[in-house]
Amino acid sequence: MPSRRRFLLGVGLASGLAGCTGSERSDSTGSDATGHGNGTRLTADGPPTTGGGTATDAGTATEPTRETPRHEAVRWRVAFDAPVERRPAIGGDAVYVGVGEAGLSANGSDARSSGSLAALGATDGTPRWTSALPAAPARRPRVRDGEVYCVAGRSNGFHGVDHRLLRFGTDGTERWRTDGIDQFLDLLAVGGGRAYLGTCDDALGLDGQRLFAVGRSGGDARWSVETGDAFGGRYLDGSLLVGLGGRAVARHDAATGERQWQKRVEGVRSSDGSFVVADDAVLAGGPPDGDGRLAALDLADGSQRWTYAEGGGRAFVPSGAALAGDTVVGTEYDGRVFALTVGDGRERWATDLDGETRRAPVVADGTVFVGGYRSNAADVIHALDAETGAKRWRADVPGFSGGIHPTGETVVVRAGDGRAVRSLDAADGSVRWSFEASEPLSAPVVGDGGVYAASESGIVRKFEK
Repeated sequence: MPSRRRFLLGVGLASGLAGCTGSERSDSTGSDATGHGNGTRLTADGPPTTGGGTATDAGTATEPTRETPRHEAVRWRVAFDAPVERRPAIGGDAVYVGVGEAGLSANGSDARSSGSLAALGATDGTPRWTSALPAAPARRPRVRDGEVYCVAGRSNGFHGVDHRLLRFGTDGTERWRTDGIDQFLDLLAVGGGRAYLGTCDDALGLDGQRLFAVGRSGGDARWSVETGDAFGGRYLDGSLLVGLGGRAVARHDAATGERQWQKRVEGVRSSDGSFVVADDAVLAGGPPDGDGRLAALDLADGSQRWTYAEGGGRAFVPSGAALAGDTVVGTEYDGRVFALTVGDGRERWATDLDGETRRAPVVADGTVFVGGYRSNAADVIHALDAETGAKRWRADVPGFSGGIHPTGETVVVRAGDGRAVRSLDAADGSVRWSFEASEPLSAPVVGDGGVYAASESGIVRKFEK
């Protein structure tokens, strides 16, 4: 393959390594945004304000402070007295926030690593509870069936130190916590009465790590098997799909951990990072050291059902996919978007867009939304007809930072190199509002009542849709 594919593999592994080291921050390192000039410009709501509070556990859990919003699109604003480095999570009528800075030290014992998990009312931001964590959050909180999960732990820069998974009730009561492990730890999936976890470090590979399951009710160990560096998983009717080191996809029996098959392919992910599964098959990219292609692998045995690759002799590097009924809509790094029949991989339509389509498309209400990265011009968001591929509109979004979130009448995106959130009209791409911060923001999280984002200084905001 051309050198560009090797470069892309390096980018993918670097991204996976960032996940291993627990970093989920914005990729923004640039200067403050000052407005984009192609829609309504609203000023930022001012610098972050440190919130006060009363410690509930030796100073590791403090109450957040509600503050007055200073921006027309901000519905509420809550300040914590410690950084919020992870995306919030939404569950029911609550927003769950992991608070604390995961500092680095030679032995992973940095005192700054204290942390907490807090719940805010989704409607008005009212603080509901704050529970201490044994260390700073190492991953963003996850909500599954009314329970909240959070991985906490420290780092020495090469591997995790005392990482463990904690489960909380929606009232803030800690249900259980796993024993600590000196590796980076991630919650891969929940299902079948179990939570599935995988370990990883900075030496990516297909062995030397652990995949294990704990009981959902009590956190007791169920099984543990050797595997590679785990990046993402999905529970499917008694089985567990796991991505390994950016180089392989494996299926395990969820009850015993027994590996059923493993293939040297790269899992093709949706916009939320999960495997794309349809018609009892999982989508994957052709092997890291082989020709570029998109393939459908049978879930039963990993055998190949069909493959798709663009003709014309140019490199083909799938960057993501989404489902639209019986159609798979995929993106290829160089700006190609295509639609295939789920059952046989037959091409329904394909089109070339302006800009590099590095991320998965998003499909909602018959429209495909795709981000285009451009080196010599403003980044763009494209809207296509999901049935035909016809172009509906294109909107400039300077500094597009990934994350396209349709909300019905609007599409919310992160822009400004990670320091801005923008709402576009879903019908024509016009700007409804734009918020610009003086620091990086987390990727937005969309709920029924609004859009939520956090900043590293400890500010959590709810925006209108």
